[in-house]
Amino acid sequence: MVGDGDRFDYQPGKCAQSYRVVAVCKNLTVEKGEQVLFDDLRYFFYITNDRQAEPREIVPQANRRCNQENLIEQLKNGARAMEMPVGDLVSNGAYMVMASLAWTLKAWLALILPEEGDGGRSNGPRKTRC
Repeated sequence: MVGDGDRFDYQPGKCAQSYRVVAVCKNLTVEKGEQVLFDDLRYFFYITNDRQAEPREIVPQANRRCNQENLIEQLKNGARAMEMPVGDLVSNGAYMVMASLAWTLKAWLALILPEEGDGGRSNGPRKTRC
């Protein structure tokens, strides 16, 4: 299942329609230094009604959509960009753009802060871990 992914049909009990499921297995190796501690297998399932696309097309498309939904969630609850203080559409759009730019600027500035514990003697941007 590693790579392209397996695909199969699935029909929930109370649904008249069956859906296509793309299952992908990812091997996330846990290491300490250069020593491999253990393999961590993670399975990801993507449910779709698109029967034409290949699994290698479904997975990035679903991930892009999830990233967009996460951005909307952060703008709603983090920057409060959806709470518009003005009354017309154009002003609300401008307010949302300003809130989005402020949120992005805050995120970029957080990346250039020195690492915690080095006393501000960082020689460059902070290395982030995913």
